[in-house]
Amino acid sequence: MEQKTSNLIDYLLLGIAFLWAVCGYILACKMANGLWFSRSGSVVVLLCAIVEYRLASLQQLGYRSAQKAFSQGIVSSGVIPPHKKTITWITHIQVVIGALIWGYGDLLF
Repeated sequence: MEQKTSNLIDYLLLGIAFLWAVCGYILACKMANGLWFSRSGSVVVLLCAIVEYRLASLQQLGYRSAQKAFSQGIVSSGVIPPHKKTITWITHIQVVIGALIWGYGDLLF
């Protein structure tokens, strides 16, 4: 259950980041200037950074448990689960897009 909640939180944050950028774009189109779209990029990057931090904490926890298991003679990989790799890729892509929006989003208008 804890794993599903963690995934839900990650996907919720990524969804909010995406919707924030879309709303910023729509608002910028209505106002005929790109300030809100450009500013929405900073929120996208912030939300994705939160997800990245959560993933890094999970990975660190996996490495610690792998080291503990190894010291007890148990072989463990300490690798991020496959479903978290999908979240990782989505987050990386959104960070890049958010940074581009933040830096150059106003130039579209």
